[in-house]
Amino acid sequence: MQEERKLFCGLSICPDNAMLLWPIVGVVFTVSLSVLYNELLWGGPLEHHVGYLIPAGVGTLGGFLSAWWYRRYRFYLEETSTRSNNFEKMSRRYELILQSTEEGIFELNQDGICLFINRAAQQILGFSEGELLGQDIHKLIHHCVDEESGKENPNCPLINIFKTHESIHIPDDIKIRKDGSEFIADTFAYPVIDHEKVSVVVMFRDATEERKLQKRIQYMAKFDRLTGLQNRYAFEQCLTAAIANVHSESQQHVLCYIDLDQFKIINDTVGHVAGDAMLQELSLYLNKRIRKGDVLGRLGGDEFGLLLHNCCLEDIHIIIEALQEQVKAFRFQWNDQVFKASLSIGVCLLDESIKDLTQALKCSDQACYMAKESGRDRYHIYNSDDNELRTMNEQMKWVARINQALTEDRFFLRRQAIARLENVQDNQQVQFEVLISMQDETGKTLPPGGFIPAAERYGLMSMIDRWVVKATFDWLENNANLQSTIDFVAINLSGASFSDESFLDFIQSELGDRLFSPDKICFEITETAAMHQMQKAIHFIHEVKKNGCRFALDDFGSGMASFGYLKNFPVDYIKIDGSFVQDLINDPLSRAVVDSIHRIARVMQITTIAEHAEDQETLEALQSIGIDYVQGYIISRPEKLC
Repeated sequence: MQEERKLFCGLSICPDNAMLLWPIVGVVFTVSLSVLYNELLWGGPLEHHVGYLIPAGVGTLGGFLSAWWYRRYRFYLEETSTRSNNFEKMSRRYELILQSTEEGIFELNQDGICLFINRAAQQILGFSEGELLGQDIHKLIHHCVDEESGKENPNCPLINIFKTHESIHIPDDIKIRKDGSEFIADTFAYPVIDHEKVSVVVMFRDATEERKLQKRIQYMAKFDRLTGLQNRYAFEQCLTAAIANVHSESQQHVLCYIDLDQFKIINDTVGHVAGDAMLQELSLYLNKRIRKGDVLGRLGGDEFGLLLHNCCLEDIHIIIEALQEQVKAFRFQWNDQVFKASLSIGVCLLDESIKDLTQALKCSDQACYMAKESGRDRYHIYNSDDNELRTMNEQMKWVARINQALTEDRFFLRRQAIARLENVQDNQQVQFEVLISMQDETGKTLPPGGFIPAAERYGLMSMIDRWVVKATFDWLENNANLQSTIDFVAINLSGASFSDESFLDFIQSELGDRLFSPDKICFEITETAAMHQMQKAIHFIHEVKKNGCRFALDDFGSGMASFGYLKNFPVDYIKIDGSFVQDLINDPLSRAVVDSIHRIARVMQITTIAEHAEDQETLEALQSIGIDYVQGYIISRPEKLC
């Protein structure tokens, strides 16, 4: 509100209204002067009023001009006062913002003198405002050391701004606290040009922890956390560069795919903590024994990659054999137990035939698999003409085909009769073995010999066994009218299935929900698989027989210690290996083996079944020995189970 003034005996009048009195005051004052002028100087009478018009007009104009000037002057004063107040408010607001930010901010002139510093900068640096304002802040908190001379570099980026007038960013700026300690600062600096005066505003934050985190992330991106070796990603980058070098400079490098033999035993025996400790020790041991310039990386689990630079074929044998011998001397101790180590190594020559990373890893992995298949603690050099590798590649293709066939329901069952030899022609009870077959994409039937070896090698047999069990059980339920004539249906199980606890649960669950007697089912397991995992096989047989199922030991006689282990297996049938049955007529030794198996089985009250009976003469020989059942083309060929 505008100020009021006391005029004319205490009358309150606003200054803006008071300025309206100026023209009246000017007229009165001018007329009065005119009267005095005319009367005193000219002596004229008052009636000669024309003489007063000019002075009165001039006085009136002067009053109006005075009033206008007074109003403009009042406006100028008020506008200046308003701008000054607004500037002060904005200055206080901006200063509050600068003082509230977490980043340190200070201003310095060309001599390095501090003109302003906020609270955050004081806290980060450990100085008070009084210790820095007006001081050479550049020498107190910032230095730039020349890497070659070790002395202070006069060409400091902050000082150079006064010459270049350009903003800069220093991501790893080294600053000094009051206590002398250094820290990494992320610094931005901007020139402030006011006419000819130039200053620099510096904004920074403590980036020490952030840089440590960045270094840790960069380390984790390249190195394996457990072993400290290069991880798979970093190793593959080195491998890709080596392959590119082969094609661009015609050099030869070697990739070794290394697998630690029997590592699972350590995890199962003393636990995964011990397994990790062994991997750490072995990795350090190996890394100290490779050539300088070669690269060792952990590809995952107990698998490693070794990249040998500039290595020819002649050197491979020396290097790898020496490495394997050194590993044989390695010992890992955990509590009171000591473990040895050995390596299976697949070798791939990185020549011009290797086009990319994927091909190199695939070839070395296949070669490593062949080394393990050969008995472990060996190395195998990849060769595209290798027949064993070619067979393995063909089997690998079957993996995708088997999975696709399961998805598209292209598997089906066939049956082959098992006849009682006491009366082959007039057998009232039916026994048969179910056999799995597969249709290819065109509908052509593929025999088990085409895909079973691949399924066994690549761990698909348990999945196939589940399909066979369920399909057989479904058929028995859907053909309830035939159940009274069926003595038993034989189903083959792989070693992978009966060693799997979840498969045992699957069998028991399937048997519990079915509408047929479990004694209609006879599971077959091969002698070789049973002897290889004896305890698991015995446990599986005992548990399934509790449900009422029967068991047969298939391919019996193929193992030379068969008779010694037979008493350990609670089986109902022995299926004599077909190789003895096929040679029964022409080979006296085969006949003696078949006869011996039958006699021992009779003592143990186990029923015998002879496989691969192909002709009448063999059938008669089996009858003379006293074999209980026979299976083969002389009885029937496999036919689709409908």
